[in-house]
Amino acid sequence: MPEATDAGALTGLLTGKTVWVTGAGGTIGAGIVRACENAGARVIGTGLSPNDPSIEVCDVRDSASIDGFVDSVWDRYGSLDVLVNNAAVTVRKDILEVTEAEWENIFAVNVKGTFLCSQAVARRLVDAGRPGSIVNISSINASVAHAATVAYAATKGAIQTMSYGLAVALGPHGIRVNVVAPGTVESNLNAERWTVPGNREKATERTPLGRLGLAEDIAPTVVFLASDMSSYTTGAVVHVDGGKLRLA
Repeated sequence: MPEATDAGALTGLLTGKTVWVTGAGGTIGAGIVRACENAGARVIGTGLSPNDPSIEVCDVRDSASIDGFVDSVWDRYGSLDVLVNNAAVTVRKDILEVTEAEWENIFAVNVKGTFLCSQAVARRLVDAGRPGSIVNISSINASVAHAATVAYAATKGAIQTMSYGLAVALGPHGIRVNVVAPGTVESNLNAERWTVPGNREKATERTPLGRLGLAEDIAPTVVFLASDMSSYTTGAVVHVDGGKLRLA
């Protein structure tokens, strides 16, 4: 069966670019950071309370935290060319049991965070007259229904719709906005699922390529959309799901 992309294939695609990856402490975020570094970028990863000292602190729910971070990056490096909105939380439970606080928090991180970070970076790029690329991480859950992930799916659908509007609004400024929608991936957000006997096997059976995804499967598509190789692509959603959406 097909394996994850060789990191060497990405060499040079992002040379000279400064990239910000939110949610860098998670499985997919860390994979995106590695891939962007392998592609030649200067990468700054952020998290809310990172354990890794290489990850900087930024609360994507708070505009002051975001603005301060963006100003800091611009002061240090003179640019911020690419934003990858990857920070996310999930709520996996019966919809009748989801609390108001859980609903508000998942939207604050996943949707509000994506908007505020995009807005802050776009403002600086527009003021500087520079082009840029924003890549938003959605999910196959934006397109299929699962009873246990209603809140999460709602946020991912919102991210996709928001991205369409951002692509139209920011296109005249040379800022592209695209979406990567992973399928079932081996990640920290999915760890609880695999504690239930049979879940891993069921998920694998529902994926035409016959295996679950890895961060290394998602990251190359992010690099492509961040790079000048996709200079005429904006407002697109790329499903990196092993074909799972076609079986849904």
